[in-house]
Amino acid sequence: MGLITIQVTRLRKFLQATAVPLSPDGAQLPRRRTLAVSFPDDVFAEVKAGTVWQVEGEMSSQAFDIGGWEHTEDLLIAKRAIFKRLSGDVLAFYLSKNVDGIGSVIAKRVARTEKIAQIILENDVARLCQISGVNEKRASMLIRHWPDNLLEDAIEWIQSAEMSPRIARKMIEVFGPKAIETVKQNPFLLVSLGATWKEALALAKSLGMDLYSPQVLCAVAERAAANLTKETGDISVSEGDLKTSAFKLIKRKKPLELMVETAIAHNVLIRVGDVGLIPMGTATIEDKVARTIAQLTSRSPGVGSMLAEWEKAVTEANVRESLLVFESSLSFALTDEQREAVVGAVLAPIACISGGAGTGKTTILRAILGVYEVVASGIKLKQVALSGRAAQRMAESSGYEACTIAKLIADYSGKSSGSPLEHVLLVIDEASMVDLFSMYRLCSILPRATRILFVGDTAQLPPVGPGLIFHSLTRAGMPLPTFRLSQVKRQASESGIHRFATAVRKKEMLVLPHTNASLIDSEDASIEKNMTLDRAYELWCKAGGRGEAMMLSPVRKGSLGVDAINIDFQKRHGGHRPLVKNPRIPHFEWRNRKGQWLFEGDSVMVNQNDYDLDVRNGDLGYISEVYESIAENGSAGIVVLDSGPVPLSYALLEKLELAYAITVHKSQGSQWKTVILTLPPEASRMMDQTLLYTGATRPQERLVIMGEQSMINAAVMRGNVALRRKVCVGGLVEHHRMKLECSGWNSDKSTNAF
Repeated sequence: MGLITIQVTRLRKFLQATAVPLSPDGAQLPRRRTLAVSFPDDVFAEVKAGTVWQVEGEMSSQAFDIGGWEHTEDLLIAKRAIFKRLSGDVLAFYLSKNVDGIGSVIAKRVARTEKIAQIILENDVARLCQISGVNEKRASMLIRHWPDNLLEDAIEWIQSAEMSPRIARKMIEVFGPKAIETVKQNPFLLVSLGATWKEALALAKSLGMDLYSPQVLCAVAERAAANLTKETGDISVSEGDLKTSAFKLIKRKKPLELMVETAIAHNVLIRVGDVGLIPMGTATIEDKVARTIAQLTSRSPGVGSMLAEWEKAVTEANVRESLLVFESSLSFALTDEQREAVVGAVLAPIACISGGAGTGKTTILRAILGVYEVVASGIKLKQVALSGRAAQRMAESSGYEACTIAKLIADYSGKSSGSPLEHVLLVIDEASMVDLFSMYRLCSILPRATRILFVGDTAQLPPVGPGLIFHSLTRAGMPLPTFRLSQVKRQASESGIHRFATAVRKKEMLVLPHTNASLIDSEDASIEKNMTLDRAYELWCKAGGRGEAMMLSPVRKGSLGVDAINIDFQKRHGGHRPLVKNPRIPHFEWRNRKGQWLFEGDSVMVNQNDYDLDVRNGDLGYISEVYESIAENGSAGIVVLDSGPVPLSYALLEKLELAYAITVHKSQGSQWKTVILTLPPEASRMMDQTLLYTGATRPQERLVIMGEQSMINAAVMRGNVALRRKVCVGGLVEHHRMKLECSGWNSDKSTNAF
């Protein structure tokens, strides 16, 4: 149906509201049945009782039981909702709904008062009290709860550009009263607030900015550079690549002749010798990370906090003595390389532990933390990893609490942060995947008396985002110690998995035996040439299915990509199973943003962190129960995740996707008894040594690779592509360390913060 104007009368759960239609002059129109409106997600934050909207969508109906009788009402599922400014009777209705002590009669008197908006803006209590029925208390309440004119202006302006009103609120929060004026001068600021590039470019055009204007050229340069660094992981870009990337954004070549010099003149890009062009923001961030690491590495014992006094007394002898006590509690003896890694890591303010899968990194970490408990009485331990699943495994294996990097940053930054950290040991697991921006945000919350232990494997996958922190810090010649573990403990040295993974790591060719028709009669590492979904499902079932086996793929798309496997396996489990309902629209089935339905019994994965729900990106589980109708708490069923059973609320459903198969990137840090790794042709361009090695080291007992030996060989020969990334952090660390030595920074007179 076309656009209709409605006024909200009452908010409901699940992004719904009761509303009444309005006539062109603002009068409420009577209806035979109640009208409910289901608003779009990005609008509902601005929906309040009394607000007026033009909505467009499909009309349906919904029924539910009230006190033993069935209530049926109309439901408008709005695809579009446009905010309308309040005035006259609709303003009066809003005031009566939102201001305590203001009934409909007084509200109408207030709304009809001449120049009422100006009176409110000037906080003129005396003038408000001249309105019949308004006393000082009611006047104060009116001023406090009056519709926000700034926000109304911003919403109207943003929606006229066909953008979400959510962006309008962010504009006001970031830029204040001059939000619209600020954005008009540079509409590309909206991209950082959630607008798309296409929306910002269209807005710039509507404001009279052509492709030659400095604002547009600088924005194009910045966006093109960001797209390149996201694609390659490089920090710097070449001028030729930048122009190619920019052309994809504006489809014009002539303005690009001015782009680079314009961006340099406006401090958007900087040219760094032979390195190339670096976005100013990225250069500043990388320099901050390097400077922080250099300062932590150069910090003298006891400097930065009274709690760090223990550092002055600790010696190699008492560290070794404490390690002997810890080792006596183990059922096995540490190797010499493991002992040296423990001692060196405790003595150094920053250290790196690098080792392949199964080389005992977890054992080393437990030993290090055990020694710290004895020798470092005042230090606070913080263990972090990028994904929630990795953090949970870290906590389980070490016996100490762990969280995601995002959670730690959220806990110690912003208005809601608690007491600042003063003296901390920060342990970063799966450190090879930590990108530059995550490390920068960590550096922003660290006190001066911080010790860091990086734990990772340079042979595994690099960061998804730009930068190469762990690889740069562990290269030869860096001023912080790196302890490399080589002895594999996870599988016996004669196992096929170990021999294959070792060959990949050493860039050697190893031809895998073929997978037999019967999986149990196959070698523990084998190759399956029958690359069909039928065979994939057969192997998965024979390996034990959910909980015992995991399908991995380097890619989402393609014949044996994650998406195809998930859809196929779900169908094979049968469509007779109960379907999860939409908590917002109970007579509709739920479909996620990928268009996937969810059935009882489906394997699922969380794809976003949500600390209110206590779920983490990467958490795996299955839907254990689907309710026939939405429960009182708004849940559609129960999902069992790594942390236990959780209600299937609307908020959680938004963050779930099928997980019969997951990407190799999502698997890093996880283990399953059996892993079936697909190498479809679509993955040929992205396959390298690290991706193959990471996938091959996820199984505990059995590895099946579905693909061609030629693709395995090509991946091995391609090597570690990440090592070719253009980054500067390693050189910057050494540069800042030398500057600190010359400046005498190492004195004990600085404050705790950097």
